[in-house]
Amino acid sequence: MLFALNRLDEARRAYEQAVKLIPGNSSVWNNLGATLEALGNTDAALRAYRRATDCQPPSPSAFLGIAFIQIRAGHLEDATATLDQLEKLQRTPHAATLAARSAIERQRGDTRHADALEEQARQLDPAATAWAIERATKSPADSTAQKRD
Repeated sequence: MLFALNRLDEARRAYEQAVKLIPGNSSVWNNLGATLEALGNTDAALRAYRRATDCQPPSPSAFLGIAFIQIRAGHLEDATATLDQLEKLQRTPHAATLAARSAIERQRGDTRHADALEEQARQLDPAATAWAIERATKSPADSTAQKRD
């Protein structure tokens, strides 16, 4: 709730307390990562997201959070590897994953492939596609419209 109210410092403290109580909960780690990212603390956000991917079950949203940071930083090979890990957990293609791959291809200059991936994503879920494209191109510190677990 604190995150949704944009009370990010309070949300961060609440999530930090929660991970002490339930350290194996991937959703809490993911939400901590999203909060830290919105606060502009990318390194700490990556650490929290990585913890969320190590939990059982791992947080799919955390893989996306990592990939979005990597895409914005221009680390496209790393982002591709992160999405490859995520797809191993998914039984079918997901719109946000396809949209993230579209953003990677767009940065690589392959507009035709990027457009095809984006169209496939939009057919699956237009809202998730728009959310993922925004996250891959715009820093969450600029907008706290995060997708959380």
